[in-house]
Parts: sequence; structure tokens; C-alpha cells
Amino acid sequence: QVVFKTRQGKIIKGLLEIKMALKAYNLTSCMLDGELIRINKDNLPSDENFRLTTEIVNSKLENKTGLEYVLFDVTTLSGYYEKECDMDYNTRMILLQQAFSKPNKFIRTVPMYGVTDDINVIYKTLAMVTSQGQEGLMLNTLSGKYRFGKRSKDLLKVKAMQTCDLKCIDVQ
Repeated sequence: QVVFKTRQGKIIKGLLEIKMALKAYNLTSCMLDGELIRINKDNLPSDENFRLTTEIVNSKLENKTGLEYVLFDVTTLSGYYEKECDMDYNTRMILLQQAFSKPNKFIRTVPMYGVTDDINVIYKTLAMVTSQGQEGLMLNTLSGKYRFGKRSKDLLKVKAMQTCDLKCIDVQ
């Protein structure tokens, strides 16, 4: 059985294409963590594509088409229910990459750019992904455990700062 839930536990219905695609992988007893994204065949900016994604996902349509499921992580189903995962990030990524090694139109894993502790490599990679219209990077420690419903020091979101200088023309 395949069930889609939001982070808050609300069930998402109508994801028939993605559900059928997942069933083809014959996975059992796992929880996949990912994000639904509108297939961006018209190369819209990420903020506009996100807005359209939200419209589709929140619609009352019985068959919500044109979406893909981008996977970030995996844990056991028992780990999900118990809110505890013993597998480290490296093990989970190997499992995810092995399980989804066959290409699929509706499911893909988030790209992984390598392993480093060099901040310069991180900045170069960030510049590359932002130049491609991506929002940023997620940095994971290889030994990090999956944390259910809370922030973790093992997972860091990195975005490029955007600044500008403005001339003050009035103060009230």
C-alpha cells in the first residue's frame, strides 16, 4: 500500500501516476521522504514552479498529473512509526540510490554532488546549482541519523545570500 502524507500527517490523494511508478519498484516496509514538484517542462523560475506545484497538490482533482516525486531520504516503516532510525545517512543514501537506480518519469532522487569537508568546494557547488536556477544545497553529515519532525545539526540548508544597496530617500 502506498500512502502520501504531508509533514503534518495529512493524507494527499490523487497522486495516481506517482503511486503506480512507486509500485513498480516493489518496495516494502519503507518510508520515503521527498518533495512533490511540478514537472517543469516550460523552464519556469523555481518560485513560479513551486506556486503551480502547490496549486496542483492542494487541488481537489482525483488525478493530479504533471508532478514528480523527488526523494531525499529513506527509513524503515517501523522507524517511521517509532520515530527512530538507527541507520546513518550514508547507509540510507546507498539504499535510496540502489532502490531507484532505474530511471522513472515520475520519481527521481535528489542529486548528490559529493563528499567534502572543504568550504571552498561547497561554495563552488552552491554557485553552480544557483546558476542553474536551483535554490541551494542541503549538507548532511555521513553519520547523521534521520530526525523525525525536528531540526538536526546533521542537516544544514545552504542558500546564496542576495544583497543590494539602497539609497534612503525619506524617513518618517
